[in-house]
Amino acid sequence: MTRNNLGNKRSDLYDLLEEFYKDALFFEGALNLNDILYNPSVDHFEIVREYNSSPYPGIKVHSYLDDTIYKVLTDPAFINAISAGLIFGFKVYESPFPKQVTIYIGFDNIGGYSFLLNLLKNKYNVNISPKVLGNDFPYAYLNRLYISKNMFIRYSTDFYDEMVKDLRISDSTWRSAADNNRPNILALARDYLTSNFRNIISDVNKWNSIFFIHPDSIPDSMYTVITLQKVGNIAVPVPQVILGFDPSKNKLITYDIYRRSEYTYNMNDEKNLQYISNHPVTRISEFLSRGYIQI
Repeated sequence: MTRNNLGNKRSDLYDLLEEFYKDALFFEGALNLNDILYNPSVDHFEIVREYNSSPYPGIKVHSYLDDTIYKVLTDPAFINAISAGLIFGFKVYESPFPKQVTIYIGFDNIGGYSFLLNLLKNKYNVNISPKVLGNDFPYAYLNRLYISKNMFIRYSTDFYDEMVKDLRISDSTWRSAADNNRPNILALARDYLTSNFRNIISDVNKWNSIFFIHPDSIPDSMYTVITLQKVGNIAVPVPQVILGFDPSKNKLITYDIYRRSEYTYNMNDEKNLQYISNHPVTRISEFLSRGYIQI
């Protein structure tokens, strides 16, 4: 079996890919693989950078392993992007399914997504045509953000998926949303949030009460808002999970999955609320299409 024999089944591509990286890591200097780890398992393997801090939030790019994705994952430019930190790494499963391949891109190095888009579009002729379910009003669905026929993205609160007390900010919940459509993660438009605030907060408080008694429960729907945040020289749409409301101060309480901290918004301060996007579908689609948002 040779690496050039790309006409084989997907399982053969898996073997070829694993052989490719095992050889590259064994023969030092064959490729630029500084600080790269090979993590094998029974049904999958990972190629990731050494990283000791958690949580590590960002985006995950999912697809099947086909001829094109094989070529992308073994492209010298892609390998250099991992070594340079633009891309954290990837995981590949042996069995074909929609998440057979996962490419990890952290928010701190979100320029890696723009790099990946250019590689897919310009070198391998992948048609990038984002499809974000929902509308700018009332909300966008964040469960699966498709960028092509067999490739989609989801937000990740932590690549390491370490346990946290609040399931809304646990990556396992966001993974369940992508895999099982539960919960529906809704990114609310600013105008919809303000005009339906009482009902939204009533739902949030109801879930908080249930969660207090049953900490493993997952809501049917989870509310977020989108904020545009600068990372280096580009702007990125980042979800903030709505955690609750402080009536004594009239402040909405959110958790920013990138900054990994809580934020508050004065519901009487229109200037303060301007940080929340009023066009979630448009902003996310723009980012998915070209890797950044023009502001």
